[in-house]
Amino acid sequence: MGPCLADIAPQGTDVADIAVPPQQFLTRPLWGVADSWPYLHDGRALDLVQAIRFHGGARPDSIAAEFPYQCAGSEADPVINAFYALNPGDQQALIAYLASLRLPPLPGAVVPF
Repeated sequence: MGPCLADIAPQGTDVADIAVPPQQFLTRPLWGVADSWPYLHDGRALDLVQAIRFHGGARPDSIAAEFPYQCAGSEADPVINAFYALNPGDQQALIAYLASLRLPPLPGAVVPF
């Protein structure tokens, strides 16, 4: 996902003695993304917009000051650039859709909504 998201050390996994190199990542499915805050493999993104922007892309000048550590050079750049090209309403609609992707409640759980 590019140099800005790389770790300084290998990432542990759920399997003993197996680690992921710093420049590689295990991508989780989007199903349940609304329930997986904070975002990214290390929790550095506090919302979905930050998570998208941290993945790279040619950042517009309007957000350069807000995300000074973001950099291009990621295999996600084309998708992130497509997000930047959306008008603000479409960006908000995409974030709202992602925020709707919740995990199903556990059997017998009381759902507050």
